[in-house]
Amino acid sequence: MSNIDTIGYYDFVVQDYTGSTTSLSSYNLDITPVQFIPVNSSTVDTSTRFVWSTGDGTFLDEYSPVYTYKKPGEYTASLTVYKSDLGAARSSVSKKVVIKDYLEDNFLIECTSLNLTAGCLSTPLSVSQTLPIRLFRREEQTQQSQSRKSVGFLPKSYQSSKTTVLIDEPKQTTILLDPTPDELIRVSTIQYTISGSNSVNYFYLPDNLYNHLEIYNSLLARTYVDTISTYDLTQISNIQLPLTAVYVQLSSGQIVKSYEYSTTKELVGYQGYGTVFFRDDMPTVLFNLSFTRNSDNTSNPLNVTLSGSVVDNTPSKIVITSNGITGDGYPNSIFNIDRNKFANTNIHFVAVLTDSNGNKVKNTSKILYPDSISFELLGNNVQSTSYTISSLQSTLSSLSAGGYFRGYLTYFGTLSSPLTSVYLSASYLDTLDTELGEVITTEDLLALTVESGLSAASSTFNIYPLNYYKLIKNNEDFDSEQMFESLIFQETLMDKPMFFKEFLGTIFGNENVDVDALGNKIYERISNFIDNNTNIDTAEILNIVSFADLMQNNANIFDKNLFNFPSKVQRIISLIAVNRDKLFGIKNTFAENFNDFGTTTKDTYGKNLGNAIDTTSYTVTAGTDIVAYEKFSKIYKLLNTYQPLCAATSTTLQYKLSDYSNNWGWPLVLPQDTSLQSINRYYDFYEFNPQPADNIVGGVLDFNYTTIPFDTPNTQLVEQAGIYENIILDTLYQSLSLTK
Repeated sequence: MSNIDTIGYYDFVVQDYTGSTTSLSSYNLDITPVQFIPVNSSTVDTSTRFVWSTGDGTFLDEYSPVYTYKKPGEYTASLTVYKSDLGAARSSVSKKVVIKDYLEDNFLIECTSLNLTAGCLSTPLSVSQTLPIRLFRREEQTQQSQSRKSVGFLPKSYQSSKTTVLIDEPKQTTILLDPTPDELIRVSTIQYTISGSNSVNYFYLPDNLYNHLEIYNSLLARTYVDTISTYDLTQISNIQLPLTAVYVQLSSGQIVKSYEYSTTKELVGYQGYGTVFFRDDMPTVLFNLSFTRNSDNTSNPLNVTLSGSVVDNTPSKIVITSNGITGDGYPNSIFNIDRNKFANTNIHFVAVLTDSNGNKVKNTSKILYPDSISFELLGNNVQSTSYTISSLQSTLSSLSAGGYFRGYLTYFGTLSSPLTSVYLSASYLDTLDTELGEVITTEDLLALTVESGLSAASSTFNIYPLNYYKLIKNNEDFDSEQMFESLIFQETLMDKPMFFKEFLGTIFGNENVDVDALGNKIYERISNFIDNNTNIDTAEILNIVSFADLMQNNANIFDKNLFNFPSKVQRIISLIAVNRDKLFGIKNTFAENFNDFGTTTKDTYGKNLGNAIDTTSYTVTAGTDIVAYEKFSKIYKLLNTYQPLCAATSTTLQYKLSDYSNNWGWPLVLPQDTSLQSINRYYDFYEFNPQPADNIVGGVLDFNYTTIPFDTPNTQLVEQAGIYENIILDTLYQSLSLTK
């Protein structure tokens, strides 16, 4: 006999986060759960049990549960009602529940046209994508055991002594983890492929420092470079948009955008926007640019194809830069020839053919020098016989592109001062196809001048003599040769200075200051030991790092291995790392050098002591101080000539010195008798020469030999291509034996 009993008809409704029971849909968010509500035709008592299947593998054992779906989809939810006193079950109706992503998995590319000119950028390709959080969510499960129950029914049970005993399995709890940065990149990366092009993709080129001169196609992203205040374009192998997290929260039953700092927020996904460009250097009738996003987690893998064509561009200018990178339609000053160049060194440059917009023309033969192009160094005081132009085209013989020339300028003339604001000018006559022997450009003479729209000449630069700027420390001027000569005591050596002067003097140094001479180095190391090692203001870099290590200060991380420069370079860097005021010192403003020590001239002593004053006739002018010499103590005192005005009855700024009285406030030691005769008995008076000493004190540098003016503005020292950079480059050229 069946134990199934009619326990009444059961139905249920699904209520969403807004309270509606008609939509049967929601989002897979914690803030948008659904609630299953039974609708029954009979009374519910303690023997009735409700078991829900949510359709995603979860079972809920309660009357009206609230549940959050973790993934979007269409689920079949069902209710099973158990009657425990009869040991019977009766199934109720099942219903479809639709769960959606709040933020859709979507990707969009917009481009107005891909009909291009060779070497030119396409119109912007606007790229956007939205990524729901479930693409990134990782699940971590934990288990928790439950005690046995002796009442109720579940699918897994057994009969024992007329009592139904439930055996519960361990319950699993799912924890959702937010994505790591690597996961964000992996899921959101967009791949692209190109077909139908007559050039190779940039990332398939073999490694070469001058790959930008090669013929290729590429996708590019534009970034702003603060240091040069302009935009730079970089080839990209895939599209990786910067992603912004999207947060929402519930407000009056509605989902609204939220912020990261909100306590009621929920992360629903990420969105990203960006712009890329496409470029192809070779003409083609049709090419296809395809985008795909291949990820196991994405429901929208994307497969979009854009088509376009490329026509040839026409050469109209030559642009000369340090490496041939012209800016690709943006300002071509990105890689100008550096302003600091030196005589007897190779000044490298690359000249490239461009169209009127500055885009390189590569669909032509290589430029031949001097057959099809000529160069000239122009500027003040440039002698045409003092420089040469040499070719380095053979170093790039592996490149298949044309329209460029690589070479270098060497200035070997004798310079006592820099050649300033010089530049390279180029004239392009014609170019021959070296394979077919045909003239590609035989007409227009592309004579290029500085006044052209895009610079037909190079940027201006300066050519300095070697060691033009010198930083000489105090005690680096030691004359070892003179010291050795002072040690010649034997008469037989008096007229034979060869060993002491020509031999030892050359090794250890002489009156010509050479900071690398052995004697100068030894003397400077000893004399400046404290400043170099223990004075925190002037110590060398490695010693400052030692101070930090001693104090266990890890605020500044410094890798000593990165400071393994040649000794000359290391010396310069340690010097310019010193604060400017400590490095240069200050001007001595002392202006009370009164004692002439009996000398007849005042070149050294008594500089501030003027002519003697006749006390009987001298008129004091307020603001023009005078000096009093105290005869009994032999002390000079500077007298403030404004001070007596406080005792004067008139407003005049002039008064007689012979009218002196004690209430003038001057620091003179006199008896009660202040007559002129008494004053002259104790004091002599002199005019004051306010000229300060004006020598430089308290600095590391010796300005008797340092060639940088003391009052050089700090901006000229530290700016890009400034004096410090000049010194470092000059030292590097010499340390690496790059000078001729």
